[in-house]
Amino acid sequence: MNELLLIMVVPAVAGIIPLLIPRKGKMAAGIVALLAGGWMLYGAIKLFGVGNMAYNAPLFNLGGMLPFEFSLRLYNFSAFILLFVAVFGVLIILYSLGYLRKKETGGVYYTYVLWTLAAAAGAVLADNLLL
Repeated sequence: MNELLLIMVVPAVAGIIPLLIPRKGKMAAGIVALLAGGWMLYGAIKLFGVGNMAYNAPLFNLGGMLPFEFSLRLYNFSAFILLFVAVFGVLIILYSLGYLRKKETGGVYYTYVLWTLAAAAGAVLADNLLL
């Protein structure tokens, strides 16, 4: 799987895990979120020095003349923004670990944070308006 696609898919899939953890395992949900956020940060650091990268997958064709593609593109500015999205995501999760220790809805919160990180990575890496 391509690295650009993987940096979006891992937090999105890991966001499902805190929903499956019982409410008594609030800290486990936070640790899963921290691991997924840390993985995204590691991937963003790795991609920061790569330069230009692209990923294209055809979606559908309108009348044979207008192709729509799922295309991701990494260049210097998007790598910079992706790095800071990942840094702020990890900082949010770290802060939340202490605050949500006493709350019961931590699993849902961590799911939403991970899905937001995945969507932000998708917005940063998107190469067309449809995506």
